[in-house]
Amino acid sequence: MADLAPSNESVHRRALRLSVGVALVFALTQLTGWPLSHVAPFMAGVLLQDSGPLSLQRGWFIFRMALISLFSGVVIALFLKNYP
Repeated sequence: MADLAPSNESVHRRALRLSVGVALVFALTQLTGWPLSHVAPFMAGVLLQDSGPLSLQRGWFIFRMALISLFSGVVIALFLKNYP
């Protein structure tokens, strides 16, 4: 029976990708002064913890969902700006 356990090299590569990616996102958000800088590293961690890079189709889907969420939030805020 084949051994399905990942090699040490792949485990180390995943750990390095996760730690460097989250650290870079955190540093970038702190340098730009983004008010929600504590949220971005968690989002990056969710995307980087997979065993490999995102497929183009999956990345495009996540991008579209982010744009739809952003647009929906702006529209809702415009409707509710006159209410206390």
